[in-house]
Amino acid sequence: KVPLTLISNGGSTTVTIGDGPSGKSALKKFVNIGAGVTTITVGSGASKFANGTTVALAQHAVAELIWTGAIWVLTNQATSGTVPALTVA
Repeated sequence: KVPLTLISNGGSTTVTIGDGPSGKSALKKFVNIGAGVTTITVGSGASKFANGTTVALAQHAVAELIWTGAIWVLTNQATSGTVPALTVA
């Protein structure tokens, strides 16, 4: 089973995730079904997120993150029409 987080806010929000299991891999999926942008951050700081420091998830977008045993890695770069659905900063 893949942990799935459905985000359904009326406006922008932030979701903070912690480290995955020590020495093991893990997978998380986030789906923004709300009206605003969802920003995903890693509680441990930028050193635990391979692609940057945050992921901004547009409405109706999906983000998939893999824990390598030491760091989170964003695995998808989706778009919605011509606008990026995911923005990594």
